[in-house]
Amino acid sequence: MKATGIVRRIDDLGRIVIPKEIRKTLKIKEGDPLEIFVQTNEVMLKRYSPINSITDSVILVAKSLFKETNYSVVILDNECVVAAEGDAKAFLNDTLSKEGAKVFQEGKSFSISEVDNLKPIKLFNSDDGRFKSQLILPVTDKDGETLAVICLLDTDGKTKFGATEIRLLKLAGEFIKSKVLS
Repeated sequence: MKATGIVRRIDDLGRIVIPKEIRKTLKIKEGDPLEIFVQTNEVMLKRYSPINSITDSVILVAKSLFKETNYSVVILDNECVVAAEGDAKAFLNDTLSKEGAKVFQEGKSFSISEVDNLKPIKLFNSDDGRFKSQLILPVTDKDGETLAVICLLDTDGKTKFGATEIRLLKLAGEFIKSKVLS
């Protein structure tokens, strides 16, 4: 844990203000849900991820997608890789890169392949550029907020993902959404 040197007092309602500089650095905006953790005499705040509550289901989705497609699979929450299969398994728990965080925030689907002269994006910090083809599908709630991002990845830059893979990811996304919202 890193000391900031900032001290705040708790008001009479038990509230504390997180300084603007820290909110800006951590990209915490008004209305963002934060989870509270307590350990001995420390209190820690962490951006809430509903995906963490259904980790077993998310891992099952990744395994199933890998088994059916034989493409590497990663599933991202708002901070890291929460499930990975195939060549991507080594990246489990890796944190999102700036580009990965942008994909999560924007919540847009897309397919990238070097065969189309498109450069793959770096989704997580340890991404070593081996995945030349990417199919990326955000899973969003009814308000359009991104819950997770499901990615099919392939090391062959000639792979072009088609309608079948898109339908599989949409189906997997609906399953994840139903688990989160139930």
